[in-house]
Amino acid sequence: MTRGRTGPLRPRLALALLALVVAACVPAYAVSIAKTHRQAVERERLTALERELVPTEMSLVDPEVFLLARERMPRDARYLVLAAPHEELPQIAVDAAHAFAPYLLLPRRRVETPRDADWVIVYGGDLDALGLEVGEVVEVAPGRALAEVRG
Repeated sequence: MTRGRTGPLRPRLALALLALVVAACVPAYAVSIAKTHRQAVERERLTALERELVPTEMSLVDPEVFLLARERMPRDARYLVLAAPHEELPQIAVDAAHAFAPYLLLPRRRVETPRDADWVIVYGGDLDALGLEVGEVVEVAPGRALAEVRG
């Protein structure tokens, strides 16, 4: 059995290719680590509220109506999030509104039916369609409002 030139070269070629791939990936990995570190340092400088609002950046949720709700609703309140498409709101934000509300409004409890709600957070939906008797409605932007349910 004789070894040709290709025998010993294959492992060397494979090793050389592996070294080339690793060498190509290391700079990208180093850049990624530096970027992650920079983001962590930037986040350290944020206030507690600003850190809580970071998830709204990716989901495009406008947090103003939720901040108003947090300020006005008692801590034992029950609320309904009425989220629906609206020309002022991207669909991703409408979808994320349901998930974001409990995150920011704890210990207040989100409910699923209008009759169980003390408050309604309107995020693109039609408040009149619920058929609830409401008190003052505070509109923070087109399609976004907070309403206290009466009785």
